[in-house]
Amino acid sequence: TTTLTVTNGVSADSTFSCKVSSTEWNIVDEKTLITLNVFAVVFEDKTVLTAQEQTITCSMTGLSETATVVWNNPTGSVITSTQDDYTIDVGALSAGAQDSILTIGIPRMTIRLL
Repeated sequence: TTTLTVTNGVSADSTFSCKVSSTEWNIVDEKTLITLNVFAVVFEDKTVLTAQEQTITCSMTGLSETATVVWNNPTGSVITSTQDDYTIDVGALSAGAQDSILTIGIPRMTIRLL
């Protein structure tokens, strides 16, 4: 599996042209088109209590295939379902919609002064 990582500057759906070479498969500069779909994110203000488990839902619509959602902690590190006090439900595609849910356990809920 090869991953195309786009780090900045894409604000609309785009198609990238990638050249693939492989000594294993005897391929040299084979052109491959990669489509990047950009989605809008809507944030709803919520009051969060620190004494109870919290859930954050990423609701997506207009999808033609299952989306991959990456959740990050406050330091920017990727959260996985195997980490203590976090649970991730990646959700399933249904009628063009998908919900990915991050549940944050009580021990992770701390008050930060800004």
